[in-house]
Amino acid sequence: MPTEIPDEKKEDIRKYRQEFYRLKEIAEIVEVSLYTAHKYGKLKEENEELKYNALSRLIEEILSRKGMNQNKIAAMIGVEKQTVSLYKRGKIFPERRILKNLFSAAGVDYKTLDEFIENQA
Repeated sequence: MPTEIPDEKKEDIRKYRQEFYRLKEIAEIVEVSLYTAHKYGKLKEENEELKYNALSRLIEEILSRKGMNQNKIAAMIGVEKQTVSLYKRGKIFPERRILKNLFSAAGVDYKTLDEFIENQA
């Protein structure tokens, strides 16, 4: 007799199936293997994680070097304190204007986060 799959597992299976078909479609469009499409997706995720980590380091640097708290940073860059917290925890990513303001608050020349990451390595 087959075992009944719990509802929460069914949802996971559905998500994985959707991801598989999405990757398969991408692989067919760009004429690469499913493995290559999957690998590219993983690299993209890792790049996003690097950017969020770099942003978090930048905010930490402002907090420690300038002796500021999140309220002061928020006022300087034109966002709410909770937004700074979300940036710091990697939950959301600022638009370019806010990112420029963060670099300014840190007292460093504006760079893209990619450049910032390269200089940190």
